[in-house]
Parts: sequence; C-alpha cells; structure tokens
Amino acid sequence: MIKKILLIRNDNIGDLICSTPAIEALKKRYPEAKIDILVNSYNLCAIQGNPFIHRIWSYTKTKHVKGIVAKIKAFFHKGWILYRLKKERYDCSVILRIAHSKHAELFSKAAGAPMRIGVSHPQRKDSLTHPLSIQESLHEVMVCFECLRPLGVVYGDERTLWMIEEAQKRRFLEHQNKIILHISSRLEANRYPLESFRELIALLAPKECIITASLEDKAGALDLASAPNAEFLQTQSITELAALISVGSLFITLDGGALHMGPALGIPTLAIMGKTDPRRWAPWGEETWAITKNSPQEISEIIRAHYVL
Repeated sequence: MIKKILLIRNDNIGDLICSTPAIEALKKRYPEAKIDILVNSYNLCAIQGNPFIHRIWSYTKTKHVKGIVAKIKAFFHKGWILYRLKKERYDCSVILRIAHSKHAELFSKAAGAPMRIGVSHPQRKDSLTHPLSIQESLHEVMVCFECLRPLGVVYGDERTLWMIEEAQKRRFLEHQNKIILHISSRLEANRYPLESFRELIALLAPKECIITASLEDKAGALDLASAPNAEFLQTQSITELAALISVGSLFITLDGGALHMGPALGIPTLAIMGKTDPRRWAPWGEETWAITKNSPQEISEIIRAHYVL
C-alpha cells in the first residue's frame, strides 16, 4: 500500500505550475497518502500553500547564490536534505520531467523508495524501477500525468493552481479589474517590439493597463506608461507579481514562465508566443489564448472577440 509519496520538480516556475493538476489528481487517487514535494528556492513560491501537498522540501541551487560562503551553505543544506529524505521511508518517488535529469534522480536515489518512477536515461544509466519514455509533443501538464500513470493516475479536468493569501491580494485592490500586461521574457526570441506594445495599449483604450516588467525592461515599461490608459508598477518578487495578476481582469504576457501564472490564478490569459512550441507550453485552461507574434490590431481583435473591454 502506498502511504507516502515524494514528487521531485526542481526546475522552473512554469514547469512546477504545470505539475499542479497532476498533483491534485494524485491526491484524489490516494486521498490518505502523504504527498511531499522536492523543489528549489526559485520555484518554491509556485507550490506554497498548495492544499494537496503535505510537506515541501526546498533547497537552493549554488548557481542561484553569489559568494563562496552562500554557495557553501547551499551545498551543505542540499546534503542535509539528501540525508533527511532517506530517513522519511517513502513508498514511491516520482520525477516530474519530460527528460531524464541526473540532478533530479539524485534526490530520488537518496530517498531510496522501493518504487522510483521517472523518464529513463537514454542508455538506461539510472536507478529507476519504473523507467518511462514520454512523447515529446505532449503539453507539460499531460507530461506530468504520464509520469504518474504507473500509479493509476488519470487526467480528470484538473486545472493549474497557485495559492495567494488574501493579505497579498489586498495590497493591489486599487488595480482590480484592470488589464495586467507583462512585457518581459528571458529569451530574446520570445520578445515583442516595444512599439507594438505601445500600439496594443492604445487599441485597448479606454481600458486601463498595468504594465509589469523585469528590472532590465524597466526603461521600456516606463516609456509605455506614458500612454493615458497605462501605468507602470514594479513588483518586488514573483509572489507580488502573482498577487497583482490575481486582481486583474485579463493577463497579457509573453512566452515564459509568467504565462502559466494567470490560468493558475483563475485569470483569463492571452500569451504572445515566441519560438516555444504552443503544443508544449501554451497556457492551460478554458479562458486562455496562445497566439504567435500577431500584429497589435490582430491581438486586440482576438481580445475583443473573447473579452469585454
């Protein structure tokens, strides 16, 4: 009987958000089981407060900290977690990834569960008891369900989930029902021209737009905020950005981890996709739209067809 399960999702925020429907389905399949998850300090915010998780193990990757002292602390804390996982006596561990990861498998191996599920190494150089091979064109949400298939878990129309505390939402209530427009993307190929954003904001008038951006795009965001129906708001963390999105009426974003935040918060989301395959990474949910780098006019027409300005 499976009473204790360890999930491993130690990569990016969007990936972890896409795991949440499968986590809910897993809890439905094993309602009495304790489901723990191993994440990293970067994507931790995406799973905090999740009602289907019993315990969160979080470590800091050395590449995410600066300075030799901080790196040493991160290294030893990771070692402590590896040691503690062995003491937990898990019945099963599952690596939620589409490809094999030696770093993720390290945690699975340390836990020493009799049932270890995950995508196999190309040459089967792994310690998995239930090696998987997953179709590369599947959406990441369905990839996670494939990872849980050996446990009898199937998709039952679960949606992505991000929990926000009411106190966090209250900080942004003055921006309630406005359009939240996130203009940043980590990859250059996924960016959208500033002039096109400017035209789109004008086409969305008189609806007010709140512009958000990473620090490196702050100058461009301030420039866009000169429009009469636009305002720039600099959030200080990913959690703050999530709280802001949660009070909006529509979230418009570029291709990246942020595009999964809107649907997980229950907010209609339009993602302007770049080079990423929408079949794999489009926002998941009913009120979501994934489009390529259409013209501002085409984007505004799509919005007006589905959303009342």
